Amino acid sequence: MTAQAPARPGAGRRGVALFLAGTVGFRRVLRIGPSAIRSAAAAAALATTLIGALLAVEAQLIAPVAVLVLMPMAERRWPV
Repeated sequence: MTAQAPARPGAGRRGVALFLAGTVGFRRVLRIGPSAIRSAAAAAALATTLIGALLAVEAQLIAPVAVLVLMPMAERRWPV
């Protein structure tokens, strides 16, 4: 059995940001709703990669989850 290299810090958070950016593009192409809040959520998810360097690793793992939970709530609260 070979040892696996440890995952790069922030790789998952960049994946969340890329996923959200993809949904923004998808929604714009199909014209199925506003995308301003999702664009802000993608930027926020990308910004969470810095949290691991500044705070605890646990906070870095929780931050993108918080972005993904708060995004639909914001879309319902403030339809753009």
